[in-house]
Amino acid sequence: MRRLNSTEINFDTFTKEAYDVAEEIADEYLGKERKDSTLKRVKKISIGLPKPYDEEVITSEQAIKEQRYKDRNFGKIKMQNGKSGSKFLKKKKVFWKNKKVVITGCTGFKGSWLSFILKRYGAKIYGIALKPQNKNDIFTKSNLLKEIKFYECDINDSKKLKNLFKKIKPDITFHLAAQSLVLVGYQKKEETYKTNIIGSSNVIEACRNLKKKTTLLITTTDKVYKNYNKKKYFKENDTIGGNDPYSVSKAALEVLCDYYLDLSKKDKFFSLSVARSGNVIGGGDWSANRLFPDIINALKKNKEIVVRSPNSTRPWQHVLDPLYGYLNLVEKNFKNKKYCKAYNFGPKNNSSEILNINSFMVAYS
Repeated sequence: MRRLNSTEINFDTFTKEAYDVAEEIADEYLGKERKDSTLKRVKKISIGLPKPYDEEVITSEQAIKEQRYKDRNFGKIKMQNGKSGSKFLKKKKVFWKNKKVVITGCTGFKGSWLSFILKRYGAKIYGIALKPQNKNDIFTKSNLLKEIKFYECDINDSKKLKNLFKKIKPDITFHLAAQSLVLVGYQKKEETYKTNIIGSSNVIEACRNLKKKTTLLITTTDKVYKNYNKKKYFKENDTIGGNDPYSVSKAALEVLCDYYLDLSKKDKFFSLSVARSGNVIGGGDWSANRLFPDIINALKKNKEIVVRSPNSTRPWQHVLDPLYGYLNLVEKNFKNKKYCKAYNFGPKNNSSEILNINSFMVAYS
């Protein structure tokens, strides 16, 4: 899976900011005793955005262009004579501060982590989702219900959804709500198609009807591509297709988004972009039929570990990786319609870190 073209947006620059946010989250929610081990796992985060300082500061993009981002603390620079200084480069508000942000699917894994990040960026967060399904998931354990304005709503309820958007009048919307499990797609085809296609269409129309400057990010998956098993990374212009009900529903959503992308380029108020990412790992994901949670649950219960597709090659990222990419893309699309496109978010093309799950299971059994 190919990373978004680095000539347009560089997602490899701001490791320190991503590390800082992860440090805050680990400190606040996981406790001091678990902080160090958590940070070891997230230290290699490859993409990020500026830290949400209360003061007005230059953006990270501007800082890196001037080649003055040297210190860990954002806004602090190395003076030309080699001495460090804490003088702010320019007075500029952090982009996300006080922005009205809707997150559909906020009770899910990615939605919860995105809420954490945006809360620290000073955004006003409005969550639209179904109730959390697991008492152990990150949304429940961290009491996010008290941190954001939450509305229980099924995205298939177009009338209620439109009324909520009219009430909130968001500046930015992240559409993460979906039926996202492959096995459930086989079991509940109609529900999968309805939620992922019609429900997403409802979100798009709710945004378009606002008639105010607003930006929407639709998240799909790397499974939207027709897989010819050619053992190569997917590019954004590869053939869209699907091999199961879930991926078919997301591929159909991509066709729908292609129509709306063309409209958004000409729309005075509405901007749209699409993000395609692969599998993610990280704390707080207890959804059924996910590889790493299934492994942990099997180990806890001393049961046999079942790997459903041991010969598949899949991209894995820490959950913060694509989320920081989403934030970066949305900020750029909010300012410039040339980013009204679909983008891949995944490991680098030249990544040699490919794990053979069969060998791994044998080694650790």
